[in-house]
Amino acid sequence: MFSATRVTSLLKENGVTFSSGVPCSILRPLLNQLYLEKDIQYISASNEAHALAVVSGAAITKRHGLVLMQNSGFCNATEPLTSLSSIFGIPALLFISWRGKPDTGDEQHHNIIGGILPKLLELLEIPYLIMSRTENEALSAIGTAMTRCRGRVVVLQ
Repeated sequence: MFSATRVTSLLKENGVTFSSGVPCSILRPLLNQLYLEKDIQYISASNEAHALAVVSGAAITKRHGLVLMQNSGFCNATEPLTSLSSIFGIPALLFISWRGKPDTGDEQHHNIIGGILPKLLELLEIPYLIMSRTENEALSAIGTAMTRCRGRVVVLQ
């Protein structure tokens, strides 16, 4: 598993100063670290669309932002992703935990979106990277995602 401290350091090195998201057990270590960070402001959101809207607002003020969510809530963010972020070119880095990935035996309510997440991202023409749980590959995936301009998504397995 990757180190939340190293991930936040990499985010800071790449200019991320703002973040928003919804609770997720997989993302808990990173969320806890963001709460402690002085250089990356974190705003807790009521849903994924709200988190994306908050980070989009920060982007308009020239702040680089991060949105954290479970894939089961990703559909809540598709409307602002396709009508706000894509149309107006508002950048945001999204970390999506991949719950219900096929053949993982996760909770049943994650299985529908978990089974189609990569296809859904492709259908929406949102570039994504699937991040390994090994730290070096995870940090490499984040670094690669940070160099993209629009709709950058890192899917955490």
